[in-house]
Amino acid sequence: MLDALEPISTINSFIPHGSCYLWNARLIGLHATSDLLIALAYYSIPVMLFSFICKRRDLPFRRVFVLFGFFILFCGAGHLLEAWSTWHSVYWAMGIIKVLTAVTSIVTAIELYSVIPKAINLPSSGELEATNQALQQQITERKEAEESLRQSADRLRKALDFEALLKRITDKVRDTLDESQILQAAVHELGQELGVRSCNAALYDLTSKTAVVHYEYTDSTVPVQGRVMSMENSPDLYKQILSRQHFQFCSLFPNPNRGRVSMLVCPILDDREVLGDLWLVNAADHAFKDLEIRLLQQVTNQCAIALRQARLYQETKAQVQELKRLNHLKDDFLSTVSHELRTPVANIKLATRMLSLIIEQAQAEDKSTTSASNQLSYAFSDKQGADEKAAHYLKILQDECQREIGLINDLLDLQRLETNHTTLTIEPINLDDWLLRVVKPFEGRASNRQQRLTLKSMDPPLPIVHTDSVSLGRILTELINNACKYTPPGESIIVNVQSLPEAVQFTISNSGIEIPEREIIHIFDKFYRVPSADPWKQGGTGLGLALVKKLTECLGGSIQVTSQDMATHFTVTVPLEFEVPQSQSAFELNEQVATSVL
Repeated sequence: MLDALEPISTINSFIPHGSCYLWNARLIGLHATSDLLIALAYYSIPVMLFSFICKRRDLPFRRVFVLFGFFILFCGAGHLLEAWSTWHSVYWAMGIIKVLTAVTSIVTAIELYSVIPKAINLPSSGELEATNQALQQQITERKEAEESLRQSADRLRKALDFEALLKRITDKVRDTLDESQILQAAVHELGQELGVRSCNAALYDLTSKTAVVHYEYTDSTVPVQGRVMSMENSPDLYKQILSRQHFQFCSLFPNPNRGRVSMLVCPILDDREVLGDLWLVNAADHAFKDLEIRLLQQVTNQCAIALRQARLYQETKAQVQELKRLNHLKDDFLSTVSHELRTPVANIKLATRMLSLIIEQAQAEDKSTTSASNQLSYAFSDKQGADEKAAHYLKILQDECQREIGLINDLLDLQRLETNHTTLTIEPINLDDWLLRVVKPFEGRASNRQQRLTLKSMDPPLPIVHTDSVSLGRILTELINNACKYTPPGESIIVNVQSLPEAVQFTISNSGIEIPEREIIHIFDKFYRVPSADPWKQGGTGLGLALVKKLTECLGGSIQVTSQDMATHFTVTVPLEFEVPQSQSAFELNEQVATSVL
């Protein structure tokens, strides 16, 4: 453009503006510098406007911004030519630039006239801010609603999953009557479904105050299954569990095996007692939700029902076995008692019949009259033989009557012990003399059977014992009698007495026979006899050792039996001083110390 205007500027020899300034350097510098700076500012503004328009494609009223850009651009060109005209007379170019500026400004004004009403209707920054806040609030509420719906959907899905899990666990625990399988099914299903670090179940022994972990599901290399824990080591924890409360907590100090963890425990309980507990263990930052807590409570309820059913089944099964055993004992007792009662009666009947025949024969001989000396001699010898037979049968009658009386007395004594009607007479006993009298009657019997009967005292002289002499004598007599009954010929029977600080101990040992271990737990049962252990075939009712145990307990003592290496030892320990409390009657005392054998 300047090239096109150059002929005009050269043809017209106008005076430059510098002449008007009288070529004053300071004045020229002032005006030239100002024009140049204004031109530079005018040129920078369009550049920024055009850059802004290019970056904001959605900008309203773009034409106004473009027109303003050109208007400012032409204004800048005018100031630039104004500075140039100080030395050069480019007035035509300045006029053309002014024309372009005027046209652009008019167009811009017209455009502004049509745009201003629209711009006035545009919302203010405050309105836009309020609108933005309202939109932001709506967005937040919508997000919260969506999150709430998502959480509700998650809870519903999780609730359905937990319901299906509870049904699986319920079906599994009710399909078995084995306690370990019940806990295994519950723990395994819970551990897998909930994804916890560990899940374990324990059963309580409230008598010994211990908890035994029966089953565990864990990712730890240090399992706790089979561990026995004492409740006294964590009294606060188990006090809360035994009070039927569930709770969750986080360990304050890291566990050496699993670090810091959060735990949820719920008691396994029924309407009677707390049977055990069920634990969930997870990371320390995990908080168990209400759904998980309710699920664990429902699982423990189902486990408690199944465990109670299993225990009732085991109790019923044990009762059935016990009834069978008692029925068997009853049959054995009836058979034994009927045999033992019939045998003396049969012998008595036979002896009575034989005595009656001897008497009839003697009466018949007395009626016969003869004077021959040989007949008198024959009658005398025959009468002597009849007297011996009568004495023999009379002894049979006495022995069998005594046997019958003894059997009946045993039954009556046992009945009195069971009904707590036994009275005790406490008196001092000099064991040194008293034991000799107890053992003496068995010496002849042992000698006849080639048995060696020995009385030993570890601490002579023996102390004075204050107890019931009849009951103590009955105990030792019964044990020595059993030793004589079951000891084979050539073996020994030893009655050993030892003094203890507060008691005296009697040990009756016999060699040559050993009681099987499976039979030892039954030998004090009523009517029980060890099979095939009577070499002398004397029989018995099985009441002797039951009476011995009851009498020992009545005296405040104890009895133990061991059998090994072809020798059996019965050890009876009774206190040196046993007194009946003055405030108690004999009936009350026996009720306190006696227990039923059945």
